[in-house]
Amino acid sequence: MRILPSDFLSDIEDVLALSTEDGRIIFYAINDATSLSEATDTSYSVCKPFAQLGGAEAGIPGRVKDFEILSLPSADKNIKTLAFAAASSDGAVRIWTLDSTTLQAAKDSQKADRAPVQVGDLAATHETGNRITCLAAFVMDEPGEDDGEEDGEEAFGGFSDDEEGSDEE
Repeated sequence: MRILPSDFLSDIEDVLALSTEDGRIIFYAINDATSLSEATDTSYSVCKPFAQLGGAEAGIPGRVKDFEILSLPSADKNIKTLAFAAASSDGAVRIWTLDSTTLQAAKDSQKADRAPVQVGDLAATHETGNRITCLAAFVMDEPGEDDGEEDGEEAFGGFSDDEEGSDEE
C-alpha cells in the first residue's frame, strides 16, 4: 500500500492506494472515513473505495505483488500525472498512467452503494517469465552536460584498475 503524493489531488488530502490479490490497485480517500459502532461500544472507521486500476474489468489477471507510484513531469501545471509500476506474481510488470483530473472525477462521482470506478491507462507490459515478489522504480533525470570529470577527478572518483591505485603507468 502507498499514499499518493499530497499535491496530486486538489481537494482530497490523503488517498491510499492498495494492491489486491485480484490484480487491482484500489483507491480510498482516508479522510472520508465513516465511523461505525458495534454493539460492544467499540468504534472504528471504514473507508469506501472510489476508484480502481486494473483487475478483471481491465482484462488483467493475477495478483499485484508490489507497486511504485512515480510523479511524471507535465507541461500543464493544472493536470498532474502519476505512473504506477506494478509487478504481478505471474511475471508481468505493467506501467499504468493516471492523471489527477480522472481520479478527481471518480471521487466526485462516488456514491455509497456503487462499485469503484475503473481509472488509468495501461501504457506498457513486460513479461519477465519469472515470478516477481518485489519491485522498485524511479524517474530518471535527463542526462546533463557531463564531460566525464567531477571536481578535477575522473568519473570514478580517482579509482584505477591497477593494484596500487596510481594512475601512472
